[in-house]
Amino acid sequence: MLGRPSRKGALRFWVAALCGLMALSFALAMTRVYQVDEAQTVYMATVLAKGWTGSLFTSGQLHLYPLSLLARIGSSSATTFLVFRACFWALFWVNAALAVRASGLRVRSSQGVKGLVLMGTLAPWWGYALECRHDNILITGLLVLWILARRTRMDRDRVFLGLGFVSLLLHACLFKAIALWAPLAVLWVYLEPGGWGTRARRAGAWFLGAAGGYLACQAFKALVGNPSLAGNGQGALQVAASAERFAPWNTLRMLLGTSPLLVAAMGGLLLLGAMQLRRRGLRGAWEAEAGFPEILLFVVCAFAFFVNPTPFPYNLAVLTTGAMVALLALGRPWFEPGAFNAVRGLPFLISSGLLLHLTPWTLRVAELFSLTNERQEEIMAMTEAFTGPEDPVFDGIGMVPTRRAPTYEWVINWANQGRFREHPLFAGLGDQVPPVVLPSYRLGYLPPSDRAFLSANYLLLHKDFWVLGASPRASAEPGTWTCLRSGRYALIPIRPNPGPVTLDGKPLPRGITWIAKGPHQLAMDPAAPSALSWVGPTAQTPPTPGNDGAPSLCPVPGGF
Repeated sequence: MLGRPSRKGALRFWVAALCGLMALSFALAMTRVYQVDEAQTVYMATVLAKGWTGSLFTSGQLHLYPLSLLARIGSSSATTFLVFRACFWALFWVNAALAVRASGLRVRSSQGVKGLVLMGTLAPWWGYALECRHDNILITGLLVLWILARRTRMDRDRVFLGLGFVSLLLHACLFKAIALWAPLAVLWVYLEPGGWGTRARRAGAWFLGAAGGYLACQAFKALVGNPSLAGNGQGALQVAASAERFAPWNTLRMLLGTSPLLVAAMGGLLLLGAMQLRRRGLRGAWEAEAGFPEILLFVVCAFAFFVNPTPFPYNLAVLTTGAMVALLALGRPWFEPGAFNAVRGLPFLISSGLLLHLTPWTLRVAELFSLTNERQEEIMAMTEAFTGPEDPVFDGIGMVPTRRAPTYEWVINWANQGRFREHPLFAGLGDQVPPVVLPSYRLGYLPPSDRAFLSANYLLLHKDFWVLGASPRASAEPGTWTCLRSGRYALIPIRPNPGPVTLDGKPLPRGITWIAKGPHQLAMDPAAPSALSWVGPTAQTPPTPGNDGAPSLCPVPGGF
């Protein structure tokens, strides 16, 4: 008969599983397709790094400043994105360790390793916590607050000073963090042991710490010269008020499909919390019931999710973090070595848990690996080859951080699409007309006049790569073509044996030609036409068009 595995053997298994998850997650972080919100984060940090704040918009949120240091590392757009992804991969595992610590487990223990493995098989985290998203910064701040409030042995007045200070720093990063730190602060003060005098002193310490955090933000704002750093609340409220709201049910349905066991456990947490609350009351349950404080943390995360006017799928990362902290806190006895030795139905329980948890997680991870960033990196390199350092590029999302956008309002999203409808983008660009435009679904937010401008003045070298140029003419008679940007252009044959092309009455040679900005008379044989394409400052041969690529450089939300 085989004996039970030794404790060292079991620990080796969990450590190996953790190392495997870390390696697999790193591979996914380096190869997974980039989302539009990631490009926006990278580009805003680049605006700060390169001192473009006077000519290009950036939100000025606090976390963008340390991220701007990463933007100085890469010499190409593809490298910059990989550097950011590597940083957020590290943050993924830092947050996993913080979640384990927040639950009361020691990270450097066999129980902590098991907790890290469980956090590392959380499907919403694999979907969104490896991406360059601000919600992952929010997770870090939330867990730091909880550890400071519940897992430190410092003097309680100092703890509340720290809670206020960190809360304001988190607020300077993300205005929506108020939906988390504000209810938590109320709970911590109200449930603090002692009389009302003690609670008043704790509240005073919290406000003093918050004042210190505010002053620190103001001092940093003065140092970097960014007035929006601590004063972006009004803008965030305007965005929230003008946003097109939607219910969270479709997002929760996605969670049910990828983490059915976790959804069931979340329902169990709410039921258990209600029973504990009924049995002992709020204060009694907080002080005596195992796991009740962490259940309240999950309830606060759920509150923040449901009050969000736009609960996108990436918001599930914060919601499930709160749930996992509570589950790990309640499951601490089960992490002890030999805890399952007396359970007769152990094989059945393990197989059922693996089926319900790991099977949908495996399918989700396989789906994520199928969407790669290879084509996006090709487009980044192609854009840099077709433009000089001073040439503007437009895509509405910031996919090429090595190039400036042509206008201050460069980002298009659900919150500001109304502004673009009222003020067309391309009508007043003048000398800043971009020679390259990269299409994404967000170009659909532009008004009809802008979309007509793009159709009339850009040539689709690929479905996902547009350049300034002239499409084939339907008539042999000379017609007016307005060159919007001086530079090097090339004739591209549409069919074999192309006919002659004249520009301003002179034969246009095959190969690359300099063409000045302004109106020109262009004529070609409609039976054997050619297209005229921008090629940029360094190309040696005309480009070869193709029908490859996708209409949108980034996936449409809901498809990932």
